[in-house]
Amino acid sequence: MKVLVKRKRIIIPYKGLIAPFAVIFTACDNKPDPIMHTVTFVYGNGTDNSTIEVEEGKFITKPTDPSNVGYNFDGWYLGEEKWAFTLIPVTQDIELTAHWIAVDYTITYELDDGTNNVGNPLTFTIEDEIELLAPIKNQYYAFIGWFTDSEYQNQITTISANPTLPATMINYDLWPKWEQIYTWTDTTITGLTDYGKTLKSLTIPDNITIIGEEAYEVEIVSS
Repeated sequence: MKVLVKRKRIIIPYKGLIAPFAVIFTACDNKPDPIMHTVTFVYGNGTDNSTIEVEEGKFITKPTDPSNVGYNFDGWYLGEEKWAFTLIPVTQDIELTAHWIAVDYTITYELDDGTNNVGNPLTFTIEDEIELLAPIKNQYYAFIGWFTDSEYQNQITTISANPTLPATMINYDLWPKWEQIYTWTDTTITGLTDYGKTLKSLTIPDNITIIGEEAYEVEIVSS
């Protein structure tokens, strides 16, 4: 412990027969230095930790709330407990950690008369990576894939949040692309579309009872 000494000079002049002199009295003020504690802030968002010194028994000045793409800030925590800056004085060195809650982003499916797969979620967070599943339209159509635009230019198979984008651009609108396989009338298949002709195998829809005589072009190769 350091002792702070404050010297007070009290001079009493004296005139004697031999020589004048001064008497000096020194007073000591024994006041100890305050006890200081280190408070460390752990951000968890890529920012370097920071520290401050706080006098024992004093309150910590609450810092500006940090930010983290894909998360909402939920306060500073000491272990599992949220720190109350105006209620808890500092009595030792402590480490306060930023607590983050992942934001729920939305997925909107523009199904074009199709039925979505029940395994496709309606929301996701920055911590998720989602494999998109095929929806169902009917047996006359083939599902080609999911696209992020209605012009079918940007196909996507998985969803994950891109932290370089602003939050308003992380939400997804998805369009399924369908290709018609057959031409039909009621319960009769009348032919194949150009896409249908590219398929190596076909599944006849359940409600079809008649296949037109010219519905399929079959090349017979003799051995």
